[in-house]
Amino acid sequence: MAINRSTALPYMHMVGGYRLKGYWFHLRDSNGAFPAGTTFDDVIARYEFDRALRLITWQSLDQIEVAVHARIASYLSEAVNPHWFMEDCLFAQTPNPVYPNVKKKRGRPRA
Repeated sequence: MAINRSTALPYMHMVGGYRLKGYWFHLRDSNGAFPAGTTFDDVIARYEFDRALRLITWQSLDQIEVAVHARIASYLSEAVNPHWFMEDCLFAQTPNPVYPNVKKKRGRPRA
């Protein structure tokens, strides 16, 4: 694989070889060698494409999460009351798996 050090070093420092290995692993042939003409820029292009796709995906998921949250809050505000989040009967009373001996306080906080 042809490597341009001035391009490769910043990515190796910023991203790391372990992570980048996933982007060059599938470029190798059955003997583990890179085909002629393969460059580190090919690896960088695949990494940058994956990075952009991941950002688009998370932005979309964020919009979906906000929309679902708003729909649930709107529905429960109309169906129960505007303070539905304070109604214990709407929530499952399950033990806390992280801190099993800590009891959750319910009700309004004291000022």
